[in-house]
Amino acid sequence: MAIKIGVINQKGGVGKTTISNAIAYESSQIKKLRTLLIDFDPQSSQTILLNFEPKNYKKDHESNIARIFEKFQVKPLKINNLLDFIPCNLDLANQSESATVGKDKMLQKFLTKIEDNYDVIIIDSNPSFSSLMTNVVLSSDCLLIPIGTSALDEAGAQGFFEIIENIADIYEKAPSKICVVPTKFDKRRKDDTEVLQILQKDLPEYVKSLDNLRKTNFSVLKPVPERAVVKDAAAARMFLHEYIEQYDIKQKKFLNIFTSILSAITNDIKIKVKV
Repeated sequence: MAIKIGVINQKGGVGKTTISNAIAYESSQIKKLRTLLIDFDPQSSQTILLNFEPKNYKKDHESNIARIFEKFQVKPLKINNLLDFIPCNLDLANQSESATVGKDKMLQKFLTKIEDNYDVIIIDSNPSFSSLMTNVVLSSDCLLIPIGTSALDEAGAQGFFEIIENIADIYEKAPSKICVVPTKFDKRRKDDTEVLQILQKDLPEYVKSLDNLRKTNFSVLKPVPERAVVKDAAAARMFLHEYIEQYDIKQKKFLNIFTSILSAITNDIKIKVKV
């Protein structure tokens, strides 16, 4: 059974796709775990980052993730021997607005059928509250939540956790672990430092005050600093690790942050690797 990691936030531009992409590489190529990365965002940023054209996977294409709402199986694309990927397009947005019975649990049902093929499944969620995000929350063992270290990003954090709390209450299912990742951090900015302190000190206390999340293993991880190399790798349509190894080796230490993120998620969960 795979560890299922939902990477979510109600705001865009906080590094959700970058982190999903980087830990998928870490999981498959460094840790040698059978990994599935799913783009579950109709904006298709992950799909484009991996150099796929979203429009090529629409309608009845066997790899169209929207087909799960019609109870069809979806065939992952193979990136390499240990990493598979399911692309996304605007079909998913249309399905999320459908009247399909039980649509909030369609991703969960789909993953139940395929999870034995993987050790780790990473879901890159849409950046707004909808039935799509509910699908990701209900499907995930662990929620990985990037939050930017600006005052505007932090301001909505408590409200976002109330949404997760409501989902856990309605469906009587809370994630076993939640990891917050402060992102786009610049220690030279006073605002960033102050927001980081709020995330590290106040947010854990707030989450523990919520009835359905108080028993969830909650942690705030080390901040991900802002780096130009992230945009450079995205522009080149390359994994961050590969781009740094080939073009910017002086940034190699930066990759350690993604190793620590994956370790924080999986350090107390046993993964049985099939040889």
